[in-house]
Amino acid sequence: MNNIRVLSSSILIALASVSSFISSGCSSTYRISDFSSKENFYSDFNNFARGKNLKVTLKSDSTIICNNGAEIKNDTLFFPLSESNITDDFMPLNKVKEINYKNHWLGIPSMLITGTLLGFAAGYILNSSIGVNNLNDNQAFYIGWGSTVIGTLIGSVAGYLIGYNYIYEFNP
Repeated sequence: MNNIRVLSSSILIALASVSSFISSGCSSTYRISDFSSKENFYSDFNNFARGKNLKVTLKSDSTIICNNGAEIKNDTLFFPLSESNITDDFMPLNKVKEINYKNHWLGIPSMLITGTLLGFAAGYILNSSIGVNNLNDNQAFYIGWGSTVIGTLIGSVAGYLIGYNYIYEFNP
């Protein structure tokens, strides 16, 4: 009976972890068709991109890194010359495929949940497979909660590294 309880609990925790992990790679994609006009799309982009570290992907799949934001005026993308890795301070929008911004902090919550669930599952399975009779209360507590804390920390670091992407598509 104990093995069935461990198996069913493990399956539920694994399913919750997988669904949380799948949601961790989330992003928001914005297209001109999502807005009432091209001007509204440009205005939204300009408000969003101000002062951010952006990755501009061109139609040729080459990239430009803009460390201090960008702005769209008259169908042209402008960025601070000293803050980018190219020699011109503008790019016609018809050459731009998409612009990405990664917010590292927003990637943490979903991966924190995934790490916590997986750590808890590992501790639960370890305690159940070793057997309660073979452990004293302190050992069982440290195995269970220790693995949960380690899973939470690993999940948080992974979430920060994965991040949450904002993507503005111009010519996909």
